[in-house]
Amino acid sequence: MSQLKIAVLLLMVLCADPAGAVSDGWGPGWETDNDKSLWAVSVNVISRSTPDGTGAPLFPPAAYIRTFGVSENATDGFDRYLDIPAPPLPMEEALDVYFPCSHEVVTRLANDIRPDSGSITWDLKLTVPTGSTASVSWDVKDVPSGYTLTMTCGNKDVDMKEQSSVSLGSGVYSLSITANKPVRGKTSGSSGGSSGGGGGGSPEPQSNVETKELAQQFVANGNNVEFEFKQGVTCIVYVEFEARKSFGKVTTVVEMLKGKSILTPIEPEGKVYKYLNIWVGNGGVATPENIENPVIGFKVEKAWLEKNAIPESSIRLWRYGDEMWAPLSTKKVSEDEGYIYFEAETPGFSPFAITGLTEEYFEMQASTSGSVNSKAPSADENVGSKYAEEPEKEATPGLGMISALGFFACACLMCRRF
Repeated sequence: MSQLKIAVLLLMVLCADPAGAVSDGWGPGWETDNDKSLWAVSVNVISRSTPDGTGAPLFPPAAYIRTFGVSENATDGFDRYLDIPAPPLPMEEALDVYFPCSHEVVTRLANDIRPDSGSITWDLKLTVPTGSTASVSWDVKDVPSGYTLTMTCGNKDVDMKEQSSVSLGSGVYSLSITANKPVRGKTSGSSGGSSGGGGGGSPEPQSNVETKELAQQFVANGNNVEFEFKQGVTCIVYVEFEARKSFGKVTTVVEMLKGKSILTPIEPEGKVYKYLNIWVGNGGVATPENIENPVIGFKVEKAWLEKNAIPESSIRLWRYGDEMWAPLSTKKVSEDEGYIYFEAETPGFSPFAITGLTEEYFEMQASTSGSVNSKAPSADENVGSKYAEEPEKEATPGLGMISALGFFACACLMCRRF
């Protein structure tokens, strides 16, 4: 039996419903009597060729329907009775639309159903053939009123509840679709040294978010997991940890803020370079029971350091938890023409701030402590203390000898009297 036949049989087994029927990959096959589906959105993609006047052959019109949604029975991986595989990659240039999936056999989905959580992200891959344009449209009538639904293409964000379609030219696209659930009450991400953060969706007002970037990885027990932020639109370069449990596909979101987060009523020590929120996965993912040795890689502009007279050795990443800021162990790892790169160890994920200490700070510190040493602390020194320790006072030279001579003179006088 050929490998192609084996692959087809495997797909038929994976896609078969409990009654033995095979889904055709077009309809909402995940809507079964036993399924607790919450909502779903169908995305219609239609491509048409445009004559360029050269007489080149035109691609025939093509249309696909791709569905994303939320179900209480779903997981972040492939769900046999909920997700539907998409056709394989076309052999020739043609319209191609699918959701990627981390699975041994099924790597492309037509229907991608996720578990209900505060913040969910789907990555829709789309290829529009040469000389064609594509219309991408959707209907959000089934999405609850409290949700926000945003489609990101490059640096452009589209509110999918305010806008119902976009047009794309020929090329390869990665459309990131993010659904945020309404936040009620206090979220776990705002405080707590052992809290994972990021499970209840970001409560940060979008008006305070300068830019954000998402990264996805498959999290399996025993593996080292690294989320790389390759677009470089924030100052976070990567988030890395060792997984102690398996969670399937996990999304990490970095929000670089315009100002202090609403979750942090106080400011950290030093001059702030950037305020950030980092959310890893759904609620309860990034806890000490599930991950270990988490680190954050970030970068700081050299121009900012020079402008503010800040030594690179004073750069620290701070984390907000338990209603206070705490400095994290931070070290320099590399540099290039424009940036210096650092890595910091963190006990969890929540609001963060990158800070540095100015020369003026060290001069004030020196004058207050009476020390002439105004050198910035190294990464191994204590960064939680505002003031350097005062040097131990040395005894006055010769004081012991003078005391001894005085005692001897007194003794001689006493002897002469007697």
